[in-house]
Amino acid sequence: MSGWLALGALLLPAGSLHAQGATPEPPTPPAAQPPAPPPAQPAPPGEAPAAPPPTQPYPPPAQPCPAPAQPPPPAQPYPPPQPYPPPQPYPPPQPYPPPQPYPPAQPYPAPSVAPVAPADERQSEETDEPHRGVFLRLTLSGGIANVRGDLDPKPGFKPIYDLDHTAPVLGMAGMLGGGGRNLALAAELSYEHILRRAQDSSVAGFQLFGLGFAGSYYFDHDWFLTAHLRWVSMIVFMPDIPCFWDRIDGTGGPGLGVTTGKEWFGEDNGAVGLALQGNCAKLNGKPDLTYLSGLALLTFTHF
Repeated sequence: MSGWLALGALLLPAGSLHAQGATPEPPTPPAAQPPAPPPAQPAPPGEAPAAPPPTQPYPPPAQPCPAPAQPPPPAQPYPPPQPYPPPQPYPPPQPYPPPQPYPPAQPYPAPSVAPVAPADERQSEETDEPHRGVFLRLTLSGGIANVRGDLDPKPGFKPIYDLDHTAPVLGMAGMLGGGGRNLALAAELSYEHILRRAQDSSVAGFQLFGLGFAGSYYFDHDWFLTAHLRWVSMIVFMPDIPCFWDRIDGTGGPGLGVTTGKEWFGEDNGAVGLALQGNCAKLNGKPDLTYLSGLALLTFTHF
């Protein structure tokens, strides 16, 4: 037993040395040394050597950090989270109110309708415009004429007293002028020829020439009224007189006429119409005669 203890005492120092040799301690660094001064430069010959520079003193040791005056307050713990409120139940849906019935429909007021003019008046309003410009009218006429008076005797011609001769007559006339707003003024030239000669104690024929003025006015639907003022010359032809140059006699006087009718105008301001005309003339020369006529006219007008 003592032999085993002696062997253990010998082995224990050897193990410690072996452990120390396995993990050697790091060497302690040498203490900080002040920097060595630079080597002195040799002085040039003939000059005294320079004095060595002064040695710099060591910096003072670092001061320790001052202790804090007040210790930091201890950290406050976060408040515990608040629990969410329990969800509130939705209120029950409200029932929709019953639909209200629509009010009864109100009848529309009756539309105001302007009175409808007859077709002829509508056509007149749409197409009738005031006539203006150059006025030209040509007429062809036919009708009945009457000559009254006395025809004095001449060589070869027996007198005819209380002459009252009625016969058919043909005529034509032309008017040229101008105007505006449905009124026209024009000069007129007319001619009428009594077709049948008067046969009494002698034979006599009659022809008329008229020269004067006329005024024509147009109403609605192109109805018109024309007044004539003429100087009428009547030629009396007496074939019973032997000398041809003595067979013609003439007389003259003022005459009046009135024409009324209707015309139908086209797009070029031209018109065709129908009319009635009445004429009278008092011939106060030698012979003294009175002339009357009633005519139906066919008119050709531009206005």
